[in-house]
Amino acid sequence: MTLLNKKRKLIASLNALLFIANIPLQACMTTFFNDGAGTALLLDHNNPQNKNNLGVPGSLIFVPKNTSRRFGNAHEKSNFTIYAKQPKSNAFNPMYQAVQNECGKNGNPFIKLSDLKNKTGETKLFTVTHINTPQSSMVRELPSMQRADIYKQEPAEHCSICSIGK
Repeated sequence: MTLLNKKRKLIASLNALLFIANIPLQACMTTFFNDGAGTALLLDHNNPQNKNNLGVPGSLIFVPKNTSRRFGNAHEKSNFTIYAKQPKSNAFNPMYQAVQNECGKNGNPFIKLSDLKNKTGETKLFTVTHINTPQSSMVRELPSMQRADIYKQEPAEHCSICSIGK
């Protein structure tokens, strides 16, 4: 009787292995490693907190220098933007937009910031767009800042110091 139970367990195990081997495993989650000079922020566009928020992100992934973060979904190709911290400032500007074209064949793709810059490594799985226009300050867009002549004052006629440079 125990020999029959062992055969049944062996057959059940083999059937389970065959079933598991035939399931296609997708490796669309992405691991990002920040090998840049400073801190980076990652905006995962597929994150439910970031969808339909009228352009305001609900969740940003903080990636300090020399650390990595894993994000995404195993069944959905990743779509993300990398923001880099500006030196001597607390501002983050967008650097790269990446959209995954195909999932990894041997596990999840591992992307470094330098890979995005040099288009090396596993970036062949992605469409990478370099964003080279930094976000302008809203103050610079004010009409008063665009017209510098409104602050110009004519020197007074009786000003003796004002006529020195003339």
